[in-house]
Amino acid sequence: MPWIAIFALAFALRALNVWLLADTPLARTPHGDGRVYLEWADAIRDGGFAGLWSGEVFYQAPLYPHLLAVFRSLFGESLFALRIAQALVGALTATLIGLATSRMVGRRAGIAAGVLIAIYAPSIWLDGLVQKSALVGFLCASTLTVSTVDSQRGRIALGVAVGLLTLTRGEARLFAIALAAWVFTTRGGRALVPYAAGLALTLAPVLARNVVAGGEWILTTSQSGPNLYIGNAPGSLGTYAPLVPGRGDARSEAEDARRLAEAAETRTLTAREVSSHWRGRAVETMRGDPNAALGRFARKGILALNAAELADTDDFTRAAESSFALRIGPGFGILLALAAAGAALATSDERRRLSVPALLAATQWLALVAFFVFARYRLPLALALAPFAGLSLASLPRVRGRALAAAAVALAIAHVPLEAARPERGRAAALVNEGVLLVDDDRPSEAEVLATQAVELVPGFFDAHRLQGLARLEQERPRDAIAPLERAHALSPDDWQVR
Repeated sequence: MPWIAIFALAFALRALNVWLLADTPLARTPHGDGRVYLEWADAIRDGGFAGLWSGEVFYQAPLYPHLLAVFRSLFGESLFALRIAQALVGALTATLIGLATSRMVGRRAGIAAGVLIAIYAPSIWLDGLVQKSALVGFLCASTLTVSTVDSQRGRIALGVAVGLLTLTRGEARLFAIALAAWVFTTRGGRALVPYAAGLALTLAPVLARNVVAGGEWILTTSQSGPNLYIGNAPGSLGTYAPLVPGRGDARSEAEDARRLAEAAETRTLTAREVSSHWRGRAVETMRGDPNAALGRFARKGILALNAAELADTDDFTRAAESSFALRIGPGFGILLALAAAGAALATSDERRRLSVPALLAATQWLALVAFFVFARYRLPLALALAPFAGLSLASLPRVRGRALAAAAVALAIAHVPLEAARPERGRAAALVNEGVLLVDDDRPSEAEVLATQAVELVPGFFDAHRLQGLARLEQERPRDAIAPLERAHALSPDDWQVR
């Protein structure tokens, strides 16, 4: 069976990557959002079932940390074991992409698509991080697979799958709406009932929990307002920038979003009001300078299709230095070119059969344009392109000029030079994150070396200058710390820690 071979290939590469990166600083120590997810999971595990109904409205999507709590209860707290488990999930994702594509446009295309995701380097990397990506990929692949089942149970499963995806990535609500329109137009109005039932089965408990815990009717999370502002703030490059420099993990972002909103409104705000405040500021910014807003949207639209994997706390290129498993497979640019060729080659019937992955690709691209672009946020888009790429590989004997032209245009778009896509930016961010962990580990001299490298890569990088000053302070060299701290202060005068 080719599906077993695809699973084995995908798991072998992901497990190899986990093993090769096991001794690197960012793999040994929880950091960024990953640390927050682990702390959240431990709080769920230690608080028991009653704790699920206490606290506040969810700020971040809750499914991944709750599954982490189950995993850590059953298998302990080993990060290596967690990453191997996620490698298994990633292997299932590649297999399901192949199976879904096979049902849509044929076995040869399905095998090609499955192999492509099995060796797709960004997927191998993301499945090894303590992040939602492995779960997001699996749920995207599951949704595509069950969309091929034309029965009442299939439509219930479709609602459940996209509902679980929404509880992992909030912007999947766009995809859920698009799928409802697809079910209505292809299966009729009565088919919406089982689909809606599947959605309700997954989303209603979270809505009820938010009402009980926070007293507000919030379907999933209250994060959309701050995220909209972050991606559309004046000066935004189209990627993530924390509301307060140096405080980019989920816990700090939630605290800062509330604190800054309440200071601006001069009153205590509910979770919904905090989100509304930031949404209003984003809209005000767009209305104040619509040309700049359109420019940001255009930049994000191109950035979402760029070959670069935009870093946050981890960086693909930095990881690839230690893991040759990340250097042997194709990247996003190749996937995009193959998908463009496949779309050009597809017959009208094949395009109809590929309508669900097309909807996933379109809605995820729109979400990236509306908010901001990250490597891990782009994974659903890559998975949605895989069936089209598989079709192009299966159609190589009949490749024509139109398909080659489409691939060439896609490659050109993927390599448009953009400031946010410069590889040195991601590498510098990873160096700084490693340096922070070294400071915490009482190794400030090594942290200073990394901070200096980051400054050389990106001279205007606030976090690098701040880390350089902090590392020198930790070595009891306050005079040497003044210069980098002054540079950091010039870059971000409002940062109270640097002041």
